[in-house]
Amino acid sequence: MHSKDDVNQLLEILLPQYFDSVMASTQDALRKIDPSWRKGQFDIFSKHFRRQFWRSVFAKRFLLNDTKHEILLKTQILEKIVLSSQHMSDKEMAEFYGDVLSEYVLLFPLARFPAWAEEYKEKPNWLAHWRLHSTVWYSIYR
Repeated sequence: MHSKDDVNQLLEILLPQYFDSVMASTQDALRKIDPSWRKGQFDIFSKHFRRQFWRSVFAKRFLLNDTKHEILLKTQILEKIVLSSQHMSDKEMAEFYGDVLSEYVLLFPLARFPAWAEEYKEKPNWLAHWRLHSTVWYSIYR
């Protein structure tokens, strides 16, 4: 079972990264567990990914000047994700990826918003969170 510390260690690396790179790397990590989504890991991931919506009303976004990590390539991000979950079972990995990505979307810094979400920068956090969350969901699920 993963702990909050496991999630926070990976988040420390992921938060300064670009949204599209983290999303694609997480999708690749999920496909490493189960390329066809048949084993049920996607359902487990989904349950853990949807957890943060109500927290988005009160959560503060991450400040990039608090970061200790540089920008990584998509392949490097995938390596960090896989490395951080190497001792977990497939089910635990799915839960972990869901928790990490959900927290990442919740705290994602305004300064790193992708071009397609720029209009949400000045809107309430829950609206921005909803937009980012639904885009991640659609991208991973398709």
